[in-house]
Amino acid sequence: MVKLLPIIYANCVLDINLTQSEGFSPPPHLFSLADVGFTNFTLLGVALVGLVTAGPMSDVISAWSTRRNGGIREPEMRLPTLIPFIVAMMVDENHR
Repeated sequence: MVKLLPIIYANCVLDINLTQSEGFSPPPHLFSLADVGFTNFTLLGVALVGLVTAGPMSDVISAWSTRRNGGIREPEMRLPTLIPFIVAMMVDENHR
């Protein structure tokens, strides 16, 4: 089953790419074909932000917390990395 997960993920991404024109072209969006294509840049930007925060930034914060905790690393030391995302989500909800 674990070996099938990348295949299932790839099929889901392909399905989204094949059907996004039908989703964004009719009302209420009325996107042109170019605009529908530009929506993929959002996924690229979010993926890059996720790679930075889930990797290097999380490691730096975890290492700092480990030094503060006397050399004992705990999984919850990575949670402060989520604070900017929680704030962004709260700001976005207030502007809707």
